Amino acid sequence: VGIGIDSAIHVFHRYREEGIENLSFVLKTTGGAVLFSALTTFVGFISLAFAKHNGMKSIGEMASVGIITVTVANIILFPLIITYLYKKAKESKKS
Repeated sequence: VGIGIDSAIHVFHRYREEGIENLSFVLKTTGGAVLFSALTTFVGFISLAFAKHNGMKSIGEMASVGIITVTVANIILFPLIITYLYKKAKESKKS
């Protein structure tokens, strides 16, 4: 959860700095940093999935699933939501 919140804040902050026109640039730069940050954490937790202790194994599995989920949400879903809300706000200002 912490990685997901931090990553979303970084992506949103860069989006606010760069603007909607440069969202692809934000995803290439900040999105890449978010991806590699999550990847390094994922590698650490996935190694626990191979532990013999069932408790450690389940922690490794669940943390790995969580890291993948929040990373996909922050790199794919969150920018889509930002774009949708921006277009909706722009349309409502025209009316």
